[in-house]
Amino acid sequence: MNRFFNFKINNNGSYFAFMALLYVVSPLMCFIVALFYYKKTVSQFFFVAFAFYFGFQLGANLDLMLHWDTYQLFLGHSLGEMYTHPIVLYQGQEPYHILLKWILSRFDVSQRVFSGTACSLYTIFVLTFIRQYKSFYLENITSLNVLVLANIVVIVEFYWYFGIRFWTAAFVFMIFYSRYIITGKKKFLALSATAMLFHVAMATPVCVAVGVELIRDNRIVEYVVLAISFVIRFVGFQFDRFMQKNPLVQAFYKDNYQKDFYIEAINKVTEEKYSNPNLVYTSRIPLMLTFFFFLVAFLWTRNKHVTKIYPKLFGMVLMMLAVSNFGVSDLVFYERFLKLTTLIAYCWLFLALLDPSNVWLSNHFIIKVILLYFVSISILIALVQQRMIIMDMALWFGNFFYLVPLHELENGFKN
Repeated sequence: MNRFFNFKINNNGSYFAFMALLYVVSPLMCFIVALFYYKKTVSQFFFVAFAFYFGFQLGANLDLMLHWDTYQLFLGHSLGEMYTHPIVLYQGQEPYHILLKWILSRFDVSQRVFSGTACSLYTIFVLTFIRQYKSFYLENITSLNVLVLANIVVIVEFYWYFGIRFWTAAFVFMIFYSRYIITGKKKFLALSATAMLFHVAMATPVCVAVGVELIRDNRIVEYVVLAISFVIRFVGFQFDRFMQKNPLVQAFYKDNYQKDFYIEAINKVTEEKYSNPNLVYTSRIPLMLTFFFFLVAFLWTRNKHVTKIYPKLFGMVLMMLAVSNFGVSDLVFYERFLKLTTLIAYCWLFLALLDPSNVWLSNHFIIKVILLYFVSISILIALVQQRMIIMDMALWFGNFFYLVPLHELENGFKN
């Protein structure tokens, strides 16, 4: 039996047929098998297939419900009409979500297909980002590297496909920026700017990346900027509000972000969340980032040149952390970009640990335990946060022959 199963895995055609049959019977089991053989292209195809099933069964929730409502305006209208529709533009002027809704409206898809498509497209961008590191993880990497890679996968919670725009844009940026870091080809740095077609806020990491390029790995400049950002953060100066008065910033961001009621709403949410924080949720990313810098310091004790490994990527971590600090008074901005900073940080850590000078760290059991804890708590938090819509056992143990009742949650969060 074992020899037969190994044949199925080693032969791509047989493996695909086996997985397709399993997908029809139990998408969850198909997903679990794909996880065990995550390096295979066939497995990654079925990750996307499971994502479609997952989104299809859940339907539209939170921000995705708002996008579904807007999608229905596209039925029977031209793309040109939708590009000037005020309700459509209120959700974002970027082409991605408008073009996606227009294409789907040509087929008059159901809410389930709309949700499944959004989830599967988001998964494609996530997997394409992970595949930029394929040449590294296909090698015989250590268990420590596997744990770092697992952290990269779970830093951004799975449910952010609900927002369609921001995190899809972030992964588009990471696809091209990772490619630039690995190959050194500047065309990929230029292509990272295409992320702004998905969400205009990607102008921030694009500008930071260009800035890191211009200062040419000058650590003194980077550390000074980072130090200034911490001073601004702790004295309570609202640097982001100051920047919003800049005509260039006002011209770049859509009008909604400049209106007083929007700013007041953000301030109110920020104040409430900081005064009554969910410590488990709010501390996850800061703890992961703190642990990252601890590991950098630990590596530095043996290798004083450790930050010269992929120096631009490490500089990106420092500058993105500074940008996050500058925007701390805007909770949405801060949480998004601190999470993106952490994602970039763990990408650098994954690459740095492959360097021969750092392999000694692979023998530290406690570090592995802490990384495993971060993976576990990241998955658990995401599941708990969305427990109202994912705790239906039929979702996990069913298939396309059984439709899970749709749960519509109100009060989406802008993303």
